[in-house]
Amino acid sequence: MSITLCPTASAELVPVGPSIDNLSYSFGLPGGAYCVGLARVAVRQLLQERGLGAMAPLAELVVSELLGCAYRFTPDSDVSLSLRCRYEVLRATVFDQHPAHEPQTGAACRERRIGSLPLLATLMDACGGDFGVADAEPPLTGVKSWAMIPMEGAYRYALL
Repeated sequence: MSITLCPTASAELVPVGPSIDNLSYSFGLPGGAYCVGLARVAVRQLLQERGLGAMAPLAELVVSELLGCAYRFTPDSDVSLSLRCRYEVLRATVFDQHPAHEPQTGAACRERRIGSLPLLATLMDACGGDFGVADAEPPLTGVKSWAMIPMEGAYRYALL
């Protein structure tokens, strides 16, 4: 009896193309304010490829706000952007390299970050989304800022 460690190709395998269900990307961006433009182009293209082009205007603005905040608190440091779509909600997450705080000062810093995002707060309120700021979970370090954009709210925004 022979044992194979690698399965062979099957006629049943069908290549999967871009769809809403497999929108799951993470990529690094260089430090600097100019990375916002790179991210906006990437977000627009990823959404258009999946038939979600109507979500692009709001998603681009949300990503711009998250990256702008990361740049304010960690200038010229690399960041990571993650986009995931599940259950008709697009989640954008930015991880930056903000240094850890003592427990007493960490909450105050997170409040300053949230306070520096009034446009994002207004957008999320208007479209039924949510956003937040938290310490990155181990093994990552730094801060993660995220926003959850419901498709329905993004489509209403696109009609404005």
